[in-house]
Amino acid sequence: MCSVTPIKRSNKHMTPEELLEFKREQDRKRGKEYRERHAERVKERNREKMRARWAEQPERMRAISRKSSKKARERAKLLDVFKTVIENEHKFYSRVDIKADNECWPWTGSLRGTRHKGYGMFAPVAGMKVIASRASYMLAHKVRIKRNKFVCHTCDNPICVNPAHLFLGKPKDNTQDMISKGRWGGGRKRYKLTKEQTIEILADTRTQQAIADEYGISRTFVSLIKSRKRHKEL
Repeated sequence: MCSVTPIKRSNKHMTPEELLEFKREQDRKRGKEYRERHAERVKERNREKMRARWAEQPERMRAISRKSSKKARERAKLLDVFKTVIENEHKFYSRVDIKADNECWPWTGSLRGTRHKGYGMFAPVAGMKVIASRASYMLAHKVRIKRNKFVCHTCDNPICVNPAHLFLGKPKDNTQDMISKGRWGGGRKRYKLTKEQTIEILADTRTQQAIADEYGISRTFVSLIKSRKRHKEL
């Protein structure tokens, strides 16, 4: 029951109309005081949540956040990314088409364009984006990935997030992997197929890797034919 400051006025000689207006005025004041107290309680509850959230942060994280150097900000950002990805593991796997252990697991979420065209992008929270293959490696091995490290694919499939097809390497390892697979500069392989061979590949229901092995081409090139990004006229 809310307490209202009593109005010092006798209602013995009030008319029915004045008494009704008097009660309405009391109700208005009682409602205003209740709303003000409720708003103050909500503010205090939010302050307590913020204080508890700050207290839960590791001491190292709080120390890093107070530093102003660029290196410290990047390190704090990396720690935040790793922690956020781990906390949203269920959200990540809800966007993965999980198949057999030795097959590719296609990423069904959004893809990144321009420079990293074809690579999946995982957004654990609003305003944060992580390449899906990096997030998969973090979740599988529970390790932080430094900025100078690359997550490479043994299957040569950018949208694959199967941890068994991923390995961690340096920029040099990534470049050598691209050269060996014919995906870098002048070393890019040029595959020549006849019209009949292309039609056979389109109708073939085997795995893309089996088709690639038979025709002596890469699995990626088979994927481009299947998705009509090559030989669109057929």
